[in-house]
Amino acid sequence: TTWSNDPNLRCSSIQGVDRWKESRCTETISYSDLTPSGYQIPREEDIASSSNVDFTNSDFTVGACKLTFWIRSFSLERVSASGARFNFEKAKWFNKQYIAAADTNHLVSLLQASFEQNNIDSDTASFRKVVDLLKVRVTYLSDFLAQATYFFNDLTYEQVVKKHHKNFEKKIVNKWTQALYEQYLHLIENIEQFSDFTSHQLEQSIEPMIAEQKGQILPFFRLALSGEMGGPSIYDIMEVLGADETLKRLKEFVTFCKNYCSE
Repeated sequence: TTWSNDPNLRCSSIQGVDRWKESRCTETISYSDLTPSGYQIPREEDIASSSNVDFTNSDFTVGACKLTFWIRSFSLERVSASGARFNFEKAKWFNKQYIAAADTNHLVSLLQASFEQNNIDSDTASFRKVVDLLKVRVTYLSDFLAQATYFFNDLTYEQVVKKHHKNFEKKIVNKWTQALYEQYLHLIENIEQFSDFTSHQLEQSIEPMIAEQKGQILPFFRLALSGEMGGPSIYDIMEVLGADETLKRLKEFVTFCKNYCSE
């Protein structure tokens, strides 16, 4: 191996950034090879400090550290003569940490082009909020678009039911009653009266109303607002969507469920 100031990374074990097989070969991998596959090359200011290093793990699991730490820690005496092995899962973990720690404004600048290509306006405060919410949940930059779709596009509940049919039947259809339908309507009426639509205030106002049926009502809200069974806090989603869009989706979904369960 030849060391130089070239920005390329020379590794004796990487066969290709998209392959799982670990094999001994010599190949030069550059930053430009990694970024199209969704890897985020971190800036110095985005990476956590070296105090995050965890030496207690028997597998020598190391957290995301500044480049200067790795330079100081490197020693030829610890370089093994055998071929190195590229751990693809570890690379994904590092990438996830880098994105989660990255400055949101920097991520917005990286994501704008791909969102604009999909006719999503990225020059808004709500777009920045979405990026901030999702950056701790993605592994690759390309994951943002897939996970953010429901924030910017209308939901088709027939498709939502098709995608989550088992959960929809279990959490909505099997528990549907006229009393529950009326409770949803009453809850929506209360939400219409909220003047403060921030996540914190929404949680403070709604939680007492649903305390006894939280496990039943929140999945309904999540499907209604995002069409998914997981994601950011439902109250964060409501804040980003805003009062009008939140109420619109809740009303449409409760009507959809009533008609679906009446068939």
